[in-house]
Amino acid sequence: MARAAVRQRRRVAMAAVVVVGLLGAAVGAAYSPWLSARHVVVRGAGPGGSAAVVSAAGLVGAPPMIDVNPAAASARIERLPWVDRAAVARRWPDTVVVRVTRRVPVAVMARPGGGLALVDAAGRVISWLGGAPGAPGAPGSRGASAGALRGNAYPVLPKIDAPGKAGFPGSYVGKSAAPGLAVAAAIPPVMAGQVSLVEVGPNGSVRLVLTSGVEALMGSSTQIRAKFEALASVLRAAPPKGPALVDVATPNEPTVGPLTGS
Repeated sequence: MARAAVRQRRRVAMAAVVVVGLLGAAVGAAYSPWLSARHVVVRGAGPGGSAAVVSAAGLVGAPPMIDVNPAAASARIERLPWVDRAAVARRWPDTVVVRVTRRVPVAVMARPGGGLALVDAAGRVISWLGGAPGAPGAPGSRGASAGALRGNAYPVLPKIDAPGKAGFPGSYVGKSAAPGLAVAAAIPPVMAGQVSLVEVGPNGSVRLVLTSGVEALMGSSTQIRAKFEALASVLRAAPPKGPALVDVATPNEPTVGPLTGS
């Protein structure tokens, strides 16, 4: 009996040694260079954005694939100011694919210290631009050319004039700018580049300044599509000759009058 017990203990010990050895081999294989993220494919980041995405995801230096956490990496990428959504997927044995959706700027806003900030429809500050707001030729200054941003990496965008300023990239502007952002985001393609300024009043009423010198009273940020259709109809059918105010706050009853107090 004693000898049998000894042999049994030896078999158990040997089995344990084998298991430990196999586990060690498995861990060693998992951390071998052949199972590292040697290839990172980034899609949708645009020119110059891939490096920032790879760094934010923690994929610099080909980390072991087993250490790549897709959910955590996606969350870190989405902290980049210009990223809306990110999806990270592992493709064994050595590839990580990152798909990025960029935020789309709809307007610019003044930022502390001068200059402008690109802002998306949600009010997220995407990046800062140079140039003093309101200066000749700056987007949104009365009489300024709508092409002030032409040649930039972004399309011609209106400036939003609302209480408060845009903060650092990645932050959100105040709620007072929300009506202006909603209107700026709804500018139809046929009017792209024609809106220079989006003014938000204390009560949330929105007024547009067009590059032609015409201004449009939009009222609240409701029925935006109908209001733009009414404005486009007025400008197409009987475009004002010189400065004028087009009131489309009630879109089915637009009116045109002289521009006063501008």
